[in-house]
Amino acid sequence: NYQLSNAYPNPFNPRTIINYKIAEGSQVKIDIYDVRGLLIKNIFNRYHSIGDYSTAWDGTNQEGKKVSSGEYFYKITSNNYINTKKIIFLK
Repeated sequence: NYQLSNAYPNPFNPRTIINYKIAEGSQVKIDIYDVRGLLIKNIFNRYHSIGDYSTAWDGTNQEGKKVSSGEYFYKITSNNYINTKKIIFLK
């Protein structure tokens, strides 16, 4: 089964860890969005084999600048699996 776990810590500053499980080898993409649905940062977009993985977000946007405090969403897309969860960044 695919799985997207809750980020830890949440709320976070300066960094949060996102754990996920991939059920079959596929292209995996994880993105960060703001509450308006605007893409803030692509964490990665690459192939993963079956297994458990983790990645981190350091509260920066695509240009490497710190984002404002507030609610954000992280979204995983892999084959037909899509899941989104909320995180809170505190300064």
